[in-house]
Amino acid sequence: MSLAKNILLFGATGTIGSFILDAILTERSQFGRVAIFTSPHTAEAKASQLNKLKEQGVEVIVGNVEDENDVKAAYEGTKPFIP
Repeated sequence: MSLAKNILLFGATGTIGSFILDAILTERSQFGRVAIFTSPHTAEAKASQLNKLKEQGVEVIVGNVEDENDVKAAYEGTKPFIP
């Protein structure tokens, strides 16, 4: 069975998404890149939570989910992330 090498997760800081991300991080060695896509508002409001995720090797990509170009760039790995 082929496993995904890269993960891009939307909604990772929400109630359900945080559980999904925790499960992914438990198996972190199985993946190459783990990134989450979040809005500018969430990036500001949940900065502490996102910093903890970054310490665990999660890339935090900030953009507008309603902007096709932002989503496409995040998917392709060309959208800059917040280090």
